[in-house]
Amino acid sequence: HARRHARHDAVEQLDDALIASVGRRGAAFQHALHEALSGNPLYRETRGAGFMIGVELVHAPHPWLSFEHFGLPELAHMPTIGPLLCYRLYARGFFAFVCGHDWRVLRLQPRFDIPDEKLAELAKACREELDHLAQLS
Repeated sequence: HARRHARHDAVEQLDDALIASVGRRGAAFQHALHEALSGNPLYRETRGAGFMIGVELVHAPHPWLSFEHFGLPELAHMPTIGPLLCYRLYARGFFAFVCGHDWRVLRLQPRFDIPDEKLAELAKACREELDHLAQLS
């Protein structure tokens, strides 16, 4: 009963105003990410809708940044920049993932109630950490 009640409360919060707000804020965040990451050689594009955002990265075929070098030869064919960026963002308090079908795509899915200043921090952290990885490659 408690589980059903919690799910009902969450669904009740999804009104038209909230959905519209997430759409607007997500578009603004995507633009901020694009602005922050443009010019980094490991950045290709930002896409998505609302707070379901994908950041496509460029595979950097550097031998020191390979899964083979990390002792995982079975993953030698997989790009490392996405997982490395996820790890570096996690160390700064942000959860990011790579897409299961393409590890070059960073998957960002902020909570709908995330403050705008935290979104700005995330965009800045993405740039700083991607700049660090670009220096390594």
